[in-house]
Amino acid sequence: MKAVSNRRARENRRRRKLLERLVRERGELCEVSFPGCDGRAVDGHEVLARSAGGSPVDETNILLTCRPCHVRIGARPLEALELGFRQSRYGGAA
Repeated sequence: MKAVSNRRARENRRRRKLLERLVRERGELCEVSFPGCDGRAVDGHEVLARSAGGSPVDETNILLTCRPCHVRIGARPLEALELGFRQSRYGGAA
């Protein structure tokens, strides 16, 4: 059995290229900057999650984050929602 479908593999390649371009255009600094931020953008956080209908290859849906900030967004979803780092499937940031 294949680890990922052909469609997902194509999407993953598109996302990787998109993230490389976003880092070139936006810079390598974390766009979130919670306390404890290490400053170096290494992750692409999807503001509207795929499970909520978000696109992993829509540059307007991606924030460049450091790992500590990305972990905090996942660990504190209500805080992230209030600050606009996460979006509800029902629209708006909160």
